[in-house]
Amino acid sequence: MGMRLGHPAIEGFGLDRWLAFPHILVSGKGETRSPFDSELARIGRSRRIGLVVPSFIMVPGLLQETNMIAMLPSRLVAVRPDQISLPLPIPVAGFPLHLGWHRRRTKDKGLRHVAGLLAQLLN
Repeated sequence: MGMRLGHPAIEGFGLDRWLAFPHILVSGKGETRSPFDSELARIGRSRRIGLVVPSFIMVPGLLQETNMIAMLPSRLVAVRPDQISLPLPIPVAGFPLHLGWHRRRTKDKGLRHVAGLLAQLLN
């Protein structure tokens, strides 16, 4: 879970504080709910989605300029000295990441090499 340094949610951080701020949801399909939202509903809670973006790479810049919060890989936050990664206030199951490309590039050796490197890095 990431946010900018100096974010008002840091002080007294917990579930209520976490839910008080809008969230950035990453969804390649543009969905406005995730399996995590179902988990929140199970305990009678919900979060406010302030923005849906198609890629994690877009999130750090948005976090820096807003009071939004996002669930994203801690490694992505770790490379930004102006942001902080905190554990989620409730347990959550992991989720798969997928690489995709046009089928005409399937036999592209360079693409397959880079995809393999990314898979190793992210596992």
